[in-house]
Amino acid sequence: MIPGPANVGKIVYFDFDSLRLNQNMPVIDGYVRYLNARKNLKITVEGHTDSSVDVSTTWHWDKTC
Repeated sequence: MIPGPANVGKIVYFDFDSLRLNQNMPVIDGYVRYLNARKNLKITVEGHTDSSVDVSTTWHWDKTC
């Protein structure tokens, strides 16, 4: 086990005001395969939102995800 934080080297961007992953899906699929093969790993996923936000839209996304 590697102690401390590790940088996986890939950043996944969403389109502005969108939930869709578009061309980033292969990156996510690669992470899924890697993690499925290593069930003992624990990860933290961080995300950041747009600086301008419509609260009604964000509320809908929270319920969708």
